[in-house]
Amino acid sequence: MPAVDSLLLLGVQDEKLCAFLKKMGYALVYQEQERPLAEFLDKTNVDCVLLDLSTQIEGVNLCEYLRSEDRTRKVPIICLGGSTDQVSALQQAGHERLEMVEAPFSIGKLVSRIATQLRLRKMAGAEVEGASLGEMLAAQRDISEHIRKEIDEARKIQRDLLPKELPSDTRYELAVNYQPLEDVGGDWFYAQKEYEDKLTIQIADVTGHGLSAAFIGSMTKLAFSAVAIEAPHERLTQINKLMTPQLPEGRFVTVNSVLYDPTSGKLQLARGGHPPVLVLSRRNGLVSSLQPNGFAIGFFEDTEYEHAEAILDPGDVAIVFTDGITEAQNRKFECYGLARLSHVLTESLVTAGAEDVLCAILDDFQKFLDGRVLKDDVTLIVLRRVK
Repeated sequence: MPAVDSLLLLGVQDEKLCAFLKKMGYALVYQEQERPLAEFLDKTNVDCVLLDLSTQIEGVNLCEYLRSEDRTRKVPIICLGGSTDQVSALQQAGHERLEMVEAPFSIGKLVSRIATQLRLRKMAGAEVEGASLGEMLAAQRDISEHIRKEIDEARKIQRDLLPKELPSDTRYELAVNYQPLEDVGGDWFYAQKEYEDKLTIQIADVTGHGLSAAFIGSMTKLAFSAVAIEAPHERLTQINKLMTPQLPEGRFVTVNSVLYDPTSGKLQLARGGHPPVLVLSRRNGLVSSLQPNGFAIGFFEDTEYEHAEAILDPGDVAIVFTDGITEAQNRKFECYGLARLSHVLTESLVTAGAEDVLCAILDDFQKFLDGRVLKDDVTLIVLRRVK
């Protein structure tokens, strides 16, 4: 049996959140009230801490304590909610591996933060006890070679999943940026012509990275190919029924399925736990958010997906993206967010093509990061109606 990541919940009382975390395969650990925290931690394995500042009055002091203890000094801490004073105090302390998720937060957003922190911790390596230096070096060489081969295989699988070239049409423009966090990322996208020359755009974010994520990405692409249904919400309903029983516990896929008719300008969307699609109207200069409801693929086999649509006029722009861009944080622990992304869209020139809009967003994104390293994959697709 593979080791299960354990989450220590301090002050977290959201039953729905706890149910989702268990569904994902995490082991939830709660402090036994009759035992002091120091004694409790001494006998408990903890991989990540979820601390609800809204219910823990001494939350800041608790973070300081966890960072002072050897067993939890480098364990990721994710703080939920909290007052302005609490957040400011923790930011000024400058602790590493400390994430803050502002309320109200989505379960999907929080799950992404947890998965990222656990992945980064594992990437940092683990200590090996009871082995000689020679044994450790030999073991490390074997592990490194094994990892290299897995990465090469995963990279090839993922490369084959992506479109060799983007669909071309005089009636619209497409531009794409795909930036995996590691050699192999959890993001996947595809664009092709289907259903009497209509354009389909599929974008997905698979939990995890590496060979397993590439494999699940392959499953997702096969499912989209197998389910030949035009309406995106009906398509996702059937894809979810196919994939949910096959996905391992703790694995799920967020997805947006877009269908665009270049003749009428009609854009249809179904969404499974994924960020919304933003649409810029050049007529009034406003950005609208398309966000029909639907769970990520892999949670509930009987999930049904809502439908949303918009009409693109000539010059209008729609962007489809993963949460790696909106949830990226700068050095002040601020998220890039939908508001800033929407602002860049509204500030783009009326004559700007899809590639110009893409570059404008990415330039602003880099300015926002101010050199801070990304913690998730970033995929962004720009669709612009030409005529």
